Amino acid sequence: MGLSWLLNNMKKKILELLLLVVIVISVCICYYLILFYLLLGVYLYLAYKKITQLRSNYPSWEIFNQNLKRNYDFAIIGGSSAYMTVRKHSINKNFMNWTLPEQHFLMCFQCIKHYFGILKKHGKVYILISEKELLLQDKRICLPFHRTIFHPWLYERIALWRICIFSPLWILKCYGVRTFSMYVKHKCNADNNMKIIEDIALFLKERDLDLILVPLKTSESLMNFAKKYKNIQVKCLNDFLKQCGC
Repeated sequence: MGLSWLLNNMKKKILELLLLVVIVISVCICYYLILFYLLLGVYLYLAYKKITQLRSNYPSWEIFNQNLKRNYDFAIIGGSSAYMTVRKHSINKNFMNWTLPEQHFLMCFQCIKHYFGILKKHGKVYILISEKELLLQDKRICLPFHRTIFHPWLYERIALWRICIFSPLWILKCYGVRTFSMYVKHKCNADNNMKIIEDIALFLKERDLDLILVPLKTSESLMNFAKKYKNIQVKCLNDFLKQCGC
């Protein structure tokens, strides 16, 4: 009798302990799920806000074809270094900001082909580059963001899921946070990228627009290298910032 009572009591204690463990685990899971969804909600809000802000620099086709103001003085374009430079300095003039993190020169060219028409005659396109970017080649055709501006109907159709197509690391870069890149960039000859820039310059010249290359660090070698290309104008960063009223 005593042994049976002891065994029943032990079973009861074990069951109570297991129940307590289950309750604790359930509470922890609920806590972390709530925390996860709160953080996800904050991220989606911040991502949506940033993407909406960036998209405002690229007018929709409906606005573009109807009543868009088409006399902007200049546009600034470039990749990660250019994007961080524009964030750092306050530019007061009437300009379009087409800089984006991880945007390489072919992407810049596609963007210019789509939106050069909003610049006034003899307007200028400043392409801001670093020496590192000049020596790297990105194999991607475009960023997910480019699909939303070049094909806006796609962005509208994917509705609530549209933010999910953007990499969280890329969104962080848009907020100025320095992160690593998920994509492999290959070293290349600087002449390859300069050839793309020269093609951009010729494209703009045919449309009464000017391309001006702005090295982001005072590099005499880069300035001299760029001057080999007669269709490309070069301006140092300090002169560019003064012109922009910074």
